[in-house]
Amino acid sequence: MSKDACGEDRLGHHNKSGFDMDAVWRHVIVLSNFTDRLAGTENIEKASNYIVNYLEKIGGVRAWIDRFYFLTSYPEYSYFEILEPESKIVNSFPNLFSENTPPEGVTGDLIYVGSGDEESYRGIDAAGKLVLAELSYSPPRTEKARIASINNAKALIIMNWGRRESRTVGRGAIKGVWGPPTPEDMERIPRIISLNISRYDGEYIRRLLSHRRVKARIKVKVENKWVCSSQPMCRIYSACSQPMDELIIVGGHLEAWGGTVTDNSAGNAVMLEMVKVLAENRSKILRSLVFGFWDGHEIGEAAGSAWFVDNYWVELNEGGVAYVNVDACGLAGASRFVSYSSPETWAFLEEVEKEVIGKPSEKRLPLKFGDNSFLGIGIPYIFTFATFTEEELKKSGEAVFGWWYHSEEDTIDKLDREMLGIQAKLYLEYVLRLACEAVVPFDFTQFTRLVKTDIAQIREAFSKEWTEPYLSRIEARVNELEILIYEVNKIARECKNSRENTLTKSVNKLLLTLSRILIPAFRSTVDKYSHDVYGNIFLAKPLPRVYKILASLTKTSREDWTWHALKVSLTRQFNMLIDALINASFICRTFLNRI
Repeated sequence: MSKDACGEDRLGHHNKSGFDMDAVWRHVIVLSNFTDRLAGTENIEKASNYIVNYLEKIGGVRAWIDRFYFLTSYPEYSYFEILEPESKIVNSFPNLFSENTPPEGVTGDLIYVGSGDEESYRGIDAAGKLVLAELSYSPPRTEKARIASINNAKALIIMNWGRRESRTVGRGAIKGVWGPPTPEDMERIPRIISLNISRYDGEYIRRLLSHRRVKARIKVKVENKWVCSSQPMCRIYSACSQPMDELIIVGGHLEAWGGTVTDNSAGNAVMLEMVKVLAENRSKILRSLVFGFWDGHEIGEAAGSAWFVDNYWVELNEGGVAYVNVDACGLAGASRFVSYSSPETWAFLEEVEKEVIGKPSEKRLPLKFGDNSFLGIGIPYIFTFATFTEEELKKSGEAVFGWWYHSEEDTIDKLDREMLGIQAKLYLEYVLRLACEAVVPFDFTQFTRLVKTDIAQIREAFSKEWTEPYLSRIEARVNELEILIYEVNKIARECKNSRENTLTKSVNKLLLTLSRILIPAFRSTVDKYSHDVYGNIFLAKPLPRVYKILASLTKTSREDWTWHALKVSLTRQFNMLIDALINASFICRTFLNRI
């Protein structure tokens, strides 16, 4: 960060001296005493009070607790017994939002469905069966439940990740619907019995299935209810002489399973000290900041961040610059940085990463996880964390957040202090630059390149009969936009070190408007006022909103009346993409013509 960017010495020096890692560690110790801090419990209320009490002592910070109602679920019991070919009681934990069984439970034959994705069910009759799937993010737990449900499975058993000998039983929920549900959303929650078992027991069942029929009994009881949140928030207002009417959002979930150390007491601790550094320098930052310690993350599926977007929608729409997600900090043994972030931020992120960690992180498109409630409104998402090597992940069943994830084993020995410090410095530097640089550091060139790649992939995967002339129209419009973005970037570079002129403000307004237009159209499958379901598998696909329909077309007979209805939907979604590009080009051209 240059001297000109903040008008004074480089704020990044705080990464070396002003960021108190001893204080971070103390926060972790305190917060991790509040284990299983689930929504509506005494432990999350205690953690909330600790956070707000600390924030209130920092000058220049306004802290409060947001109270609102959302739907959550609580475990009562689960029971899992192998009946044939041998008798064994298996340790288990219910998936919350599971359907309840009758007191005597349900019985059925077990079958193994691998990752539990749609392809895993091809050629398998799962109706009435108890299906065993591996925990992973491909697809996430909630999608596994949805897919099992539509295949008429009687129950879904999820075996934990980790090494084969691991007896740790994970915890989770299968609500799927993102945030507090509407009446329509309530109908979309998967209706299936579900529980979790360890990797060790899952492998035991797989061995039995390799040569014998396996029959089992399951009992599950959970309680679903609307509860009042305990969500600490704080705001730091810019105190510089000419603040910008823009906002950076930094968030990390407070609701947490099990021991909570790496998921997410460490992230919350980092956030607390970030607030302190930023508040001390509020006379130098150009943009205000909001920090959210989200409730309802684990079971309510990002209920807290979704509520925040819904209820602060106007302010976020007008001035929201970016959302930085702070999670999975300091995982012991992690060495590889991965970033699930909006492509217009990639060049900015790489510049910071080269300084802090010595090389760029591996870039991925943002998915619907990690409190990414901001896709619909069109605010860029940034989530960078350190995980394990590909070889290590293969051995642990793809335990990207550690084999101890969502369990009592998430204890202080799973936290690497050195890695925690590196990640803390990285997050702080991201936020400092976002708050201090005169021009919003976004470059939509990478966005246009990815759209071109998406077009090529769609052409290769699907019939020209379905995709033309639409893909050609999108291609022409994205080429036009790319040329205009090149000219916009030249002007943005000229304004980089000036925060006082009208042109700088106009550049920023243009970049934020491009985000609002392009992100909802190209990185979501719903309208801008709604939320995609958790783990929406299509967000990893090219042109998600049309890929979703094209995938359905390939499975639908032309004799089926729904085939024609899908064609209507496809045309409308293509039109949305084309219209977004037309609007983006129009505002760029208007901006350039006024200069």
